[in-house]
Amino acid sequence: MAPRNKAPNTNRKTKVFIAFDENNRRNFLTGFRKRKKERQHKAKKMMEEKLKKERREIRKEKRELFKTMARESAIPEEIKHLLDPKVYDLDDHTVTVTDISEVDLSGQDGLRLGINKALREEKEPAEMLTDPSEENTDGKVKNKKIFEEKLRNRIKKANDLQQRLKAKQKKKHVPRSDSDPKSRKDKMFRRKKK
Repeated sequence: MAPRNKAPNTNRKTKVFIAFDENNRRNFLTGFRKRKKERQHKAKKMMEEKLKKERREIRKEKRELFKTMARESAIPEEIKHLLDPKVYDLDDHTVTVTDISEVDLSGQDGLRLGINKALREEKEPAEMLTDPSEENTDGKVKNKKIFEEKLRNRIKKANDLQQRLKAKQKKKHVPRSDSDPKSRKDKMFRRKKK
């Protein structure tokens, strides 16, 4: 029998050789920082892309809303001939005036300018408390309000996301002042005193 503390047969294939290379060591040690920066850069790009995508969707929904509002407010062909447009022929140009009882103009953020109420009869105070959207049987007015509210919320979320991105960028690039105790000059000065 062979002694127990004798090492098993080893050859060149099973042996491990360690080589020290300064460049490989430096790449390994600085690699953590590089990979961290890479991850941060990638996350920032993804956030910006998400923000752009959200804005595109909001613009698309806004366009669709305006198209549907334009279709709904358009005068049907059957009634078009009943309107009495007034034509004024001036020296330089011709002016056509058509009376529209309700004008539904929306601003850039979706807020209403108002409805022309001069031709309507005045309601009693009890009737004024009821929601005009409840009078509409098909629910189009109610749906518009809900859709506009959702659109405003999405715009607000997109703006908040953009502000958070800007705040993160500002935090990263804050230069230290000379009076800051953590500044390098101050540390060096302390060492010299001791």
